[in-house]
Amino acid sequence: MKKFMSAVAAFAILCSASVFAMASDCPEDAKKCPAKDCPVKKAEKKADKKAAMKARPRRPRPQLSPEVKAEMENFRKAREAYKKNPTPENKAKFAELIGKRFDKRLEMNKKRAEAMKKAVAAMEKRNAEMQANRDAEIEKMIQNSINPPKRPAKKQPAKKAPAKPAPAKTAPAPASAAPAQK
Repeated sequence: MKKFMSAVAAFAILCSASVFAMASDCPEDAKKCPAKDCPVKKAEKKADKKAAMKARPRRPRPQLSPEVKAEMENFRKAREAYKKNPTPENKAKFAELIGKRFDKRLEMNKKRAEAMKKAVAAMEKRNAEMQANRDAEIEKMIQNSINPPKRPAKKQPAKKAPAKPAPAKTAPAPASAAPAQK
């Protein structure tokens, strides 16, 4: 019975130590909890993320012209009028305003499609040039891989040369009679 009680006591101590390690700030002497399961680290990470979000400046609201504001207000009024009283007149007014928005969106999509067509044409032109000059392009790539172009060195501030001590006065070296051979 004593062995059983001591085993239970040991188990309780181990469990309380592991619970303490998870619930506390993970003291150095406690068993380390896995990084992804550690509630302390998760809480710290969450707090850091919140602080980063608060520190981020808000994007300024777009400044709307008075005409755009008036148009939005007319749209809201027409929508509310149609919701309250769905008559053909209210529906016609609301449909007209929605039609204007639809036409604007359609025009934007057309402009975007034209820009994409221009980009595709430029890409096809470049591909045709590359295909026409295939051998020269391959030779250029070979040369660049063998002898890569020199990249400009980072500009570093000029280092000051250490101060040289004044030379000690010594006897001049004797001049040699024979000229130096190469």
